[in-house]
Amino acid sequence: MANIQAQSDGNLSLQKTELAITNFELRFAQFLDAAMVSTPTKNINQMNFEELDLAQPNALKLSLSTDQPPAGYSKIWSGMMFIENVPANVTAWRKNT
Repeated sequence: MANIQAQSDGNLSLQKTELAITNFELRFAQFLDAAMVSTPTKNINQMNFEELDLAQPNALKLSLSTDQPPAGYSKIWSGMMFIENVPANVTAWRKNT
């Protein structure tokens, strides 16, 4: 399957960043990772997704890396993202099946 890139505004809260990823996954793509990108005008998160055939992936949650892992979820990625325009260490979790 093909990889797809998307961007989110680095000024979003953790919850809104999670919602942006979740909304993109509704288009049958699974979140892989993200990288922070600073441009002259704003900070963005460059996110990578893997295109899926027909199955919608299990629910995704984002947390700060210092937070406790959510029950029933497995870690799929950890790295830096802009959250409310501040660099933050974030972990992505996928709901166990």
